[in-house]
Amino acid sequence: MKTSIRLKLIAYTFLLILIVGGAISLFSIHEGQQLILSTYEKKCTQITDLIAQTLMNDIYFLDSNAIRLHLEDTRINPDIINIYVMDMEGNILSDGTLKNSLSDQKLQGAFNKKVLKAKEWISKTEGDLLKIGGPVLLPDSNVVGYLQIDFTLGRLYQIVNHTTRFNILITLVCMAIGAVLAFITSSIITKPLPIFLKATQEIKKGNFKARVLLNRGDELGMLANSLNQMAEALETNTTSISRLNDEIKDRKEIEEALRYSEQRYKTLIETAPDLISIVDREGAIISLNPAFEKITGWTIQEWIGKNFAPLIHSDDLPRIRENFKRVLKGTTPPVFEMRIQSKSGQYLVVESASKPQLIKGEVVGVLGISRDISRRKKAEEELQKLYSELEIRVKDRTKELAKSNHLLKQKTEELKRSNTELEQFAYIASHDLQEPLYVIQAFIDTLQTQYKKKIDPEMQILLERIRNAAARMSQLIYDVLEFSRITMCSKPFVRVDLNQTLQEVLGDLEIRIRECQAKIEYDSLPTVCADELQMRQLFQNLLSNALKFRRKDIAPHIQVRSEMNSDTSVKILVQDNGIGFEKEYVEKIFAPFQRLHSRNQYEGSGIGLAICKKIVEQHQGRIGALSQEGEWTQFIITLPLKSEAVSEILSEV
Repeated sequence: MKTSIRLKLIAYTFLLILIVGGAISLFSIHEGQQLILSTYEKKCTQITDLIAQTLMNDIYFLDSNAIRLHLEDTRINPDIINIYVMDMEGNILSDGTLKNSLSDQKLQGAFNKKVLKAKEWISKTEGDLLKIGGPVLLPDSNVVGYLQIDFTLGRLYQIVNHTTRFNILITLVCMAIGAVLAFITSSIITKPLPIFLKATQEIKKGNFKARVLLNRGDELGMLANSLNQMAEALETNTTSISRLNDEIKDRKEIEEALRYSEQRYKTLIETAPDLISIVDREGAIISLNPAFEKITGWTIQEWIGKNFAPLIHSDDLPRIRENFKRVLKGTTPPVFEMRIQSKSGQYLVVESASKPQLIKGEVVGVLGISRDISRRKKAEEELQKLYSELEIRVKDRTKELAKSNHLLKQKTEELKRSNTELEQFAYIASHDLQEPLYVIQAFIDTLQTQYKKKIDPEMQILLERIRNAAARMSQLIYDVLEFSRITMCSKPFVRVDLNQTLQEVLGDLEIRIRECQAKIEYDSLPTVCADELQMRQLFQNLLSNALKFRRKDIAPHIQVRSEMNSDTSVKILVQDNGIGFEKEYVEKIFAPFQRLHSRNQYEGSGIGLAICKKIVEQHQGRIGALSQEGEWTQFIITLPLKSEAVSEILSEV
C-alpha cells in the first residue's frame, strides 16, 4: 500500500516538530535541573559556612556542650538531616543530637576521608542526600576542626519534578499546535495533486484526450498547461512513434542478446581450466581451448584438423571409440576416465564427459570436456599405501599399549599398597616413639627436683635444654600422629552444619580470643557432607594460625564467609589482618614442618597447614592462599557440597 504525498508531508512536518520540540524540551529540562541543583548547592554551602563561623570558637576550645547547643538551633532548618563536628584527628565532637552517641568515633566512607583532607568546602550527592564538608578555619586561616552537614534533596526533587512536568506540558501543547498547522498546510499544498493524478493515469492508459482542469497562476497552473500541451502532441503522433519504437527496441534486444551470448561462450571456453574440444563426425578435431596447451604441452595448431585417436592410450582407445559412436547416435554416456599422451611422452589421466553437437536437430559432432586428475590418482595410490602401513602400525601399537596398561595397573596397585604401608608405619612409629620421650622427660624431672642442690647451674641449663628438645620432639611426633590420622582414622561422611562447627571452635578458642582482643566476623555458612571432626580440626587450625601470626599492637580481625561456586561446590574464605607472607611461599606453607619464622618468634611445628591441606583433599576439595606481607592473609577452601562417596553413603541411609 502506497502512502500519499499529503500523509508524507504531514508525517515529515510533525516529525520535524517532534524532534525540534523534544530537543528544546530536553535541553530546557536539563538546564533547569542543573540551575536548581546548582542554586541549592550554593545555598547549602552558604548555610554550612555560616554554621562553621558560629562553631569556630567552640571547636577551638573543644567545648562539646556549646557545640551541642549551637547545633540544636539548626534543627529549625528542615533540609538539614545530619551534622557532624570533628576535631583535627577526625574524631566526632558532636553529631547534632543531645545523646552525642558518636562522640570520640570517626566517620567511615570515601567522602569523609576527603573532608579531612580538604582545604575548602567540598560536596557530593549520595542518594537523596547532598553532603557538604570541609575545614573550620580561624580568621588567620588555621584549621581548628572539620564540619560535615547532610542536606536532604527531597524538596529539591519536588521542585525539579514540577518544573519538568510544566516543560513537558508546554512541549506537548506546542506539538499539538504544530500538528494542526502541518495538517492545514499540507491540505492546501496537496489539494491539486488528485487532479494531476487522475489526468496522468488516463494518459497512461492511452486516453490522450484527458486534460488537467486547473485554473491557477502559480507553478502548479503552469505544470497543468504543460501537461495538457504534451497530451495534445501525443494524441497526434502516437501511432507512428509507437510502431517505430517497438521495432527499434526489438532489434536492439536481439542484437544485444546475441552479442552477450557470444561473448559469454567465448569467455567461458578461453578461461576454463578444463580441456574443451569439438570433434566432427569423422573424428577430426575442429576446436581446442587454451587449457589444451597448458595440460598436454601440445600447441593447438599441431592438432587442429587431425584425428583424436593418436592422443589416446592404445588400451583405452577401443572403449573411447565405442563411446564416440554412442554420442553420434544422440545419447550422452556417463563420465569416464582415459589416458592421453602429453608432448613429453608421458600419459595423463583425465576424467571426461561428452555431449552431441546439434544443428537443426542433427548431430554434427561431439563436444568433450576433460579434467586432468593425474595428481589425484597418484595421491589416491599413495594414500592407499599409507593406509595399509598405518593399519599395520596401529595393530603393533595396540599390542604395545595393552602391555603398557597391564604394567601401569600393576605399578598403580603397588603404589597404593606402598602409600598405605607408609601411613600405617608413620602412625605406629609416631605412637611408639612417644614412650621413650616420656621416660626422658621423667628422668629429667627427677634430676631437677631430687638432685637440684647437687647439680651446678651450668648442668641445670643443659638439663633444661634437653627438656625443651624432648618437648619439641614430643610435639613433632604428636603432629605426625595427627597428620597420619587424617587418612587412618577418617569416619564416614555425614551432613555437617559448618555454622555449628565454627561456633564450637570459637568456644574452644574463647580464652585466646579474649587475651588478644580479637574480633571475629562470620557470615552464614552452608551444610556440607564431610567428616565432622576433620571439619572442626580444619577451622581450629586456620583460626589458631590467624590468632598466632598477628601483628604487634594490632588486635586480630578475622573474617569467615562463604560463596557458592555452583550447585555442587562452595568456596569458604578465611581472612585475617596478620603478618602475612611473601607470594613465593604460597605453595611452601602447605608442606609438612615448613616454617617461615624461627621458634623464638612464633611457636609451633609447621604441621597445621599440611593437616588442613590433607583434610581438604580427603574431602575432594582444594585449598589455596593469598597474602600481602605485613597486611593480610586469606585462605580459600573449595569443598564439594556432595561428593560421589558421600552420595553412596546417603543413598544407603
